[in-house]
Amino acid sequence: MYFSVGSDELRIAGTMHLVPADFSNFPKWVDEAYDWSEEIITEHKLEEIFSYMSLQDGDHLRNHIPEKLWEDLVKHYVNTDRIEKISSLKPWAAMFFLSPIGKTSGGVEQYWNWRASKHPRLITYLESFKDVASNLDIVSNDVYAKEIHFMINNEKYIRDKFFELHAAWICGDLDGIKRSIAESNIWRSQALREAFITKRNHAWMPRIQSLISSGKRVLVGVGALHLCGDEGLIDLIKSDGKSVKLIIK
Repeated sequence: MYFSVGSDELRIAGTMHLVPADFSNFPKWVDEAYDWSEEIITEHKLEEIFSYMSLQDGDHLRNHIPEKLWEDLVKHYVNTDRIEKISSLKPWAAMFFLSPIGKTSGGVEQYWNWRASKHPRLITYLESFKDVASNLDIVSNDVYAKEIHFMINNEKYIRDKFFELHAAWICGDLDGIKRSIAESNIWRSQALREAFITKRNHAWMPRIQSLISSGKRVLVGVGALHLCGDEGLIDLIKSDGKSVKLIIK
């Protein structure tokens, strides 16, 4: 999941933002990409998300999803603190928070940030999370309600798919990644796919195009989902007339 663009001044890496908690060794290319780069550009500051997850003061998640779903959530998470924690969240944020993928650790971006604290590297961003939140806020709450309902009724399936995706990513199995992604909630829903993936890919392209001849070695790291499909970054860059070469799976 590590590609060279054009004359190799720009490289693009498909990352995982989260990995299983017991995972210890990233693929070799994660360090090799860092060492090659003079500047790293990731999607957005990881901590920015917390500024945009909450509803307005006095509002409640219950007001934005069907009453039956709220009752199901209360029953499903009885004797836990999850209901208290999601009550003030926007529906899309509750969907993230309730994801049943199990215990996780920070992924590639967090690791690169840690390396930058030891071996300094300029790290900048393709967007502000405010831009992402704007896309998510205009998706119908009915879409998020449907996905939350699916999640609480298919926890093992979702957890298994996360581990399948991670295994495919570790091995550089592009076909396996595409299969796992095709069955994910984000990819199955056109509205979510456009909000999370497609719109952002197109918004990033002018910046990425400007980096191809920047005169320095720039590494762009984005979630692996952003590289897949007809409107994934790899195909968008190729359609712009630039060559893309796989360096390491």
